[in-house]
Amino acid sequence: MVRTIVVACWAAALLALALLYATLHPAQAEAQATGSADWQLAPLGGPVLRLFARADGAVYARTEDGLFRSATGTSWGPVGLPPSGVNPRTRQVEVDPTGRAALYASGEEGLYKSTDDGASWSLLLPTERHVQRIAASPADPALVYLALVGAPATSGDFWFLRSHDGGASWQQLEEHHNSLCGWGVPILLPHPTEPGRVFRAANCLAGRNFGDALWHSPDRGGTWSRVFGATSLDAADPQLAYPARLVGGRGSAPARYYLAANRDARFGGSTLLRSDDDGRTWTAVLAFRGGGVSDRPEAPSLTLGGLAYDPDRPDRVYVAVNVSTGDATARTPTGSGLKASANGGTTWTDLDGPDLGVANDLALAVDGRALYLATDRGVWRLRLDGIPPRPPVQVPSPSR
Repeated sequence: MVRTIVVACWAAALLALALLYATLHPAQAEAQATGSADWQLAPLGGPVLRLFARADGAVYARTEDGLFRSATGTSWGPVGLPPSGVNPRTRQVEVDPTGRAALYASGEEGLYKSTDDGASWSLLLPTERHVQRIAASPADPALVYLALVGAPATSGDFWFLRSHDGGASWQQLEEHHNSLCGWGVPILLPHPTEPGRVFRAANCLAGRNFGDALWHSPDRGGTWSRVFGATSLDAADPQLAYPARLVGGRGSAPARYYLAANRDARFGGSTLLRSDDDGRTWTAVLAFRGGGVSDRPEAPSLTLGGLAYDPDRPDRVYVAVNVSTGDATARTPTGSGLKASANGGTTWTDLDGPDLGVANDLALAVDGRALYLATDRGVWRLRLDGIPPRPPVQVPSPSR
């Protein structure tokens, strides 16, 4: 009887220590609970370029050739798209993040929209210009932004449009015609709860550039102010980089944002930054240096290929890191890894897995219990054990 009580007490003590360890070191506990056996690959017939985690729990994967949807994260089915008319890799797709079954996609005649999850499509905006980026506002699904360029390859021509009625009509906000550079829009992020606000990284870049800026608009794209970006050519400045991915503005800490920025290839490396004041100031929480012609060319170059965080537990942040090696003037991607932090980037844990491939995007499931990694091999799913589930958001039926 005494021995049974002693064993029970020891078991209770060990359980308490394990729970304390998981509380103090949640990222490490997750890493132990999510070994490589928990990585599951969904080969979708080619590289996966983007991921969309919708509020109702559905996850979408954009491949070079099409779009796939999963309700469970374990099985995937194709979603119909309009005829592309161009190189399918340059096609742009946007999933309404609210879960209203609305999709946007570029096609052979311009911009199309589906209100039935891809079963049928209607032409919204006939145009010969190339769709560079589409973004639907989570705060107001009728508010849609559209970036156009003159050609799918390098183009110095740029137009920025806005719709207040889900794409039925459009207002042109900007028009630029440049030379000896090419327009890109790596970030176009409407604020998740405030319809008047939107973030954007967009510029016409060339070899003379060593970084870019992130801009914020408080009036639906009418005016813009810089919130990130170096003002001088100082290689030690963490803001001398190209903004690549931005997450934040939601959940229990709406002023929290994370920004992934990759340095110019001539420097090599990358930086992950955190803002706790709505993007006004930024602090580097993860930095990789070297691998460029002018900065330790013998080292590998580590760049950020995906970023996700948990809005209800905003200190939990995940980043996919791509590794490229070889001649510093012509790096060759060799794979990627996943890092996790449970304290806002103060410390990091590697979530080890198999040969994941080159990372293109990263998304967190709406219930916070799984990560999805898009690579050139397909979509990887990693369970995050020990995270209590959150129910998916219930949304009304589509009204249009």
